Amino acid sequence: MEAQEGNKDAVVGVLNIGTEILTKDVMDQFLRSLGGIKTYYASKLSVAIETYVSKQISVVFCENEFTNGTIQSFLNQIGGIDPSDPKYIVLATKGASPELEALRKELNIHEILLKPFSTEDVHALIKRALQKVHGTPVDWELDLRVARDAEKNKRFQMADQQFHAMVKKYPNQPQALYELANYFMRAGRLDICEELVERAIMIDPNSARAISLMGSILKKKGNMVLGLQYLEEAQSISPLNSQRSYEIAECKILMAEEQLRKAITYDPYNSANHLLYIKLLTNRGQYAAAIKHVEAKSEFFNESDKREADVYVAISKKLGGIR
Repeated sequence: MEAQEGNKDAVVGVLNIGTEILTKDVMDQFLRSLGGIKTYYASKLSVAIETYVSKQISVVFCENEFTNGTIQSFLNQIGGIDPSDPKYIVLATKGASPELEALRKELNIHEILLKPFSTEDVHALIKRALQKVHGTPVDWELDLRVARDAEKNKRFQMADQQFHAMVKKYPNQPQALYELANYFMRAGRLDICEELVERAIMIDPNSARAISLMGSILKKKGNMVLGLQYLEEAQSISPLNSQRSYEIAECKILMAEEQLRKAITYDPYNSANHLLYIKLLTNRGQYAAAIKHVEAKSEFFNESDKREADVYVAISKKLGGIR
């Protein structure tokens, strides 16, 4: 299925994702009356991604949930919203809430369009969107665009120099610090990343994005306990972030694995410890490790647990392609 398209002689590309609120007849009525608008419609995630990538899209109206996706899964797949990009993202919803507003702020979504809305509402929104799209970015956004373009075009030395220059140039701009920290996170320079995020949190202590990134940094450095504290603090500020819910779950699984290893060390004769450990390894896709553990510790399994362990060995061999 292809995205539906209208008004082919227009200038500004507008993508509407979802069919419950952003129906084609209603949005065409609102948007075409403006003139200079090319409209696209996508009912499911794959079509939305393909249209966004292949067409000249400047403005996106997106329902919070739609076929096979959410606004967060859409933003994740397009690489998030870069504040230096001339794009404008609108979350369309039937009901506002503090939690949804927190998610909007965290994901860099520009505004919420609340149903019911009028022609005047949409026209005013498009006017604000065009001011963003065609306006001149602030200094740090311009510098970020230069750095990101260099990184995207694999001019890595130039990108690194630009990002380092921005660290000195914008020491008190929390949004810039967050974007810079993300770069150093991608580059694997966790110490610089942590320093920048600490500074961002000092300036804006309620930033779910910065607090969450600190949790991710600590988790990556192996400090699961403190990392989890930061992730859960961020989730208390912005509780609808599904990606962070996954990261919290992953953190707890890694902590559980560590505790199980300790339990096995302290009491190697406890069959239940070994069984739960191989279940965890199998569920995490560590098939060879699960098989190896059963083979090495078979003497410590009681009869019942050994039968169940053998089932997990069979599963691991099948899923892992191991003979």
